[in-house]
Amino acid sequence: MKIEDLAKNHSYHCDNYASGYLQERSTWSSFLDEMRNADDDLNLLFRWDIKENEDEGDGYSMFLYFMHQRKGRFVPFIIDVVTDDDAQGIYDYLQKKWQHLAKLWDPVFAL
Repeated sequence: MKIEDLAKNHSYHCDNYASGYLQERSTWSSFLDEMRNADDDLNLLFRWDIKENEDEGDGYSMFLYFMHQRKGRFVPFIIDVVTDDDAQGIYDYLQKKWQHLAKLWDPVFAL
């Protein structure tokens, strides 16, 4: 798997960083150091984007969008560089987050 396989041009942007909770990490591993075991309910990942890094001229950046549900805070993370070496780990992380999100919507799927 390559990182470009995970890159997606979503139909609408989610780039309002005015929340005051913007987090930036240089690499995928530095993000995981903090967020690998973060509680899924307290840190609900509702969207992610991987985009070509136009500023650097090559490579990709990742954007993860969390809600702190109890506090109602929008917490975006920017990861400056993600690489092909990160792709499988990113996929695995996103799969886990998707499973949690799907459980929240289970009553709709069950109908």
